[in-house]
Amino acid sequence: MTTNAEYPTTSDEEDSLEEEKTVSGSTRRGEFQGRIFKWTNYLHGWQERYLILRQGFLNYYKNEYDSTLGCRGALAVR
Repeated sequence: MTTNAEYPTTSDEEDSLEEEKTVSGSTRRGEFQGRIFKWTNYLHGWQERYLILRQGFLNYYKNEYDSTLGCRGALAVR
């Protein structure tokens, strides 16, 4: 994997996965949540997004802490 500081390295990904096992995952039956990284050309780098799959909708947020403020977008995934 690349060692570019803007892109998570394999070690970073493994650490992130270990961390998410304790703070993310299934919170209720049929509900899942966690972090992803998406590439953006506007800022030329990887940006974190926080996703929650709940009741047939995939809601996304800028980060986990903003999830209490309302989602930035949602997709129906039924």
